[in-house]
Amino acid sequence: MNIDGKALAQLKVFVQACQMNPLLLHEPRLAFFREYLLTMGATIPPKPAETEAAAEEMPEAEEVPKAKEAPKPKEAPKPKSSKKPTPEPTPEPMDDSSEEEAVELDNTGVIEGEELMDLPMGDSEKVPSQEDEDKADEIRRQAMSAMSDSNLEEAIKLFGEAMEHNPHSAVLFAKRAQILLRQKKPNNVVRDAEKALSLNPNNALAHKCQGKAYRLLGKWEESALALSAGQKCDYDDDTQELLKSVVKPNAEKLRQARLKKDASKRLKTTKLNLRE
Repeated sequence: MNIDGKALAQLKVFVQACQMNPLLLHEPRLAFFREYLLTMGATIPPKPAETEAAAEEMPEAEEVPKAKEAPKPKEAPKPKSSKKPTPEPTPEPMDDSSEEEAVELDNTGVIEGEELMDLPMGDSEKVPSQEDEDKADEIRRQAMSAMSDSNLEEAIKLFGEAMEHNPHSAVLFAKRAQILLRQKKPNNVVRDAEKALSLNPNNALAHKCQGKAYRLLGKWEESALALSAGQKCDYDDDTQELLKSVVKPNAEKLRQARLKKDASKRLKTTKLNLRE
């Protein structure tokens, strides 16, 4: 007999619910399952006694006249006790709180994102001529020289000029993203990296700049994906160390927390269905 995988998953959730709250087995609709467990020698917790609580809630009984006594005038009924009956204790719900548990992360070096700068992106509709491409390469070399001299603002300006001549060069956007990363401007890095990857999905530098920018923003899962993609294109030890020591551990903690939250929601839905 083949059992559907979906049915097995539902049965697993139901058994977990019974383990957390065995009183569910006293649900009248589960009588068949309770009898089956008893035939297998299982021990089922007894249903909580309600007689004592009911006795405490009963009002005081009126005095019964003694036998063989002369009839007495009918007395007015005694007023009912003003004492309110003690409500039955509400069973404590299972731990299905919707509040997210705090995830302890290593947020060392995380910064607040900046506003996007008004940087040249070139005309994406332009079809560069050979002269445009040659001019873009010439300006790119000047930008690389300024970058080597740590003249970052000049390098950013020159890369923007090169983009005006050739807006379809992924290298130009990736190199500017690298400079912006050195300036700790992660939002602008992400923008340039995304543009570079739209032009060349295998640009390793763009992937790695994007991943490091996400790391500065505390977006650990996005950072892990981008850095891993960059490593597949061009492996280097420094990026691997960053992944191993900080990014991947934080990303895994977030993934586990999300899986736990999803499981809690499924369990809560099952409990509500059983109570209906």
